[in-house]
Amino acid sequence: MGTVTIFGDQFSTNSGEVETGVRIVNHVTTSSVIRNRIVLQNYLFSLLVEGTKAVHTAHNSITIENNKFLLLLSGNYLMTEKIASSDGRFQSILISFTPEALHRFFSKYTDVLSEARSKTLEQVEIFIKDQFLNNFIDSLILMSGNGKEIPPALQHVKWEELLLYLCHHYPEKWNN
Repeated sequence: MGTVTIFGDQFSTNSGEVETGVRIVNHVTTSSVIRNRIVLQNYLFSLLVEGTKAVHTAHNSITIENNKFLLLLSGNYLMTEKIASSDGRFQSILISFTPEALHRFFSKYTDVLSEARSKTLEQVEIFIKDQFLNNFIDSLILMSGNGKEIPPALQHVKWEELLLYLCHHYPEKWNN
């Protein structure tokens, strides 16, 4: 089994920056990772770009390819990342966010809350990408090109864009 990775303590910011509770990372690696233990302290979207990803929970095992992406709740996971491209790399856009950021989102967008509040999310939710989501992911890749970090305020706006889209276009994930 691989190393233990604790993901969720990454919200520290430079002096003067406003804390948004959202962090976007363009995760690229050239080596596969097999059954790495992950402890998520917050929620995490894993927007798969290249490769395959397997996620194991206490009750379920899920494997996705790059036509899908995941929303993971806080908790313990075993994750496998396999290189499946001819470029020899694995890539995923990771969007981590705090429960407080999610609460602020639903307070700001009360119309979404009335539609979405009644469902308890599964520990791992799977979404199928459509053209909008592919373009959304491409925009994040462009913004984080050459190792640039996306400014925190822009990370927050992009996260809100994704949540609004998912609440309106995939209501079965949020409603009973």
